[in-house]
Amino acid sequence: MCIKGMVVYVIFMAGYCIYLLYIRYVSNATYYITMKVFNCYFCADYIGLSEFVCAACYTLLPWNYCCCEVCALPQMMGSCVAGVCSRCLLSKSNIVLKSAFLYEDPVIQIIRALKYNSKLEFADFIAKSILNYVLTRPGFICPDVFVPVPIHKKRLRQRGFNQALEVAKVLGGILNVQIDYSSCLKVKHTRPQVDCSKSARVVNVAGSFVVVGNLKGARVVVIDDVVTTGSTVNLLANVLYKSGVKSVIVWSFARRVI
Repeated sequence: MCIKGMVVYVIFMAGYCIYLLYIRYVSNATYYITMKVFNCYFCADYIGLSEFVCAACYTLLPWNYCCCEVCALPQMMGSCVAGVCSRCLLSKSNIVLKSAFLYEDPVIQIIRALKYNSKLEFADFIAKSILNYVLTRPGFICPDVFVPVPIHKKRLRQRGFNQALEVAKVLGGILNVQIDYSSCLKVKHTRPQVDCSKSARVVNVAGSFVVVGNLKGARVVVIDDVVTTGSTVNLLANVLYKSGVKSVIVWSFARRVI
């Protein structure tokens, strides 16, 4: 072999060795550094690369399965008529509420982490849990539009995001449904509902919402994180109906009983 050929051969082998070293050490290290390895949020067991809660803990969460199909309040087995509680039979509510969980730990931890600690990645888990739940309930209808419960611009500046909108974004992406966050606005800055008594909640949110866009004829699903007395979502539903929507259903992550 001539000197020129030997030089070419040495350069080739050196390059090949460097390539093998890169594959074995550098690229593998980069892979393990950049990939996200997840542990269950509740029990800390390793669950893989793309999950949030392990299957065992997910099953043990306080699912709201035994409830009224209108107000989503928990009921005794067999106490409802055609799935509707006596209160809703008498009141004839104009909205249907679907709440995936009861407002209990550890569900409370998830809500507070998203809402008050800016853990926006939890919105994905909340949205998918809501969807898993509503798909198991009778009468599922895919909406024309998602309307996240709006928050006042002052609260938006303080928090930096609307948690209901973050959840709606995930649901809209999965179901290919439009998200309308500009047609309905909160124009009155109110105290947080959690700071109000049950009787004061209706007064607190009165006159808070206006519809400025065209939602006439739309089947609307309102997205919220927690429903307690229903004052907020009922007021919002009334405003939406006055604007001409066809129907209003509320999907929430949790139902609180006080």
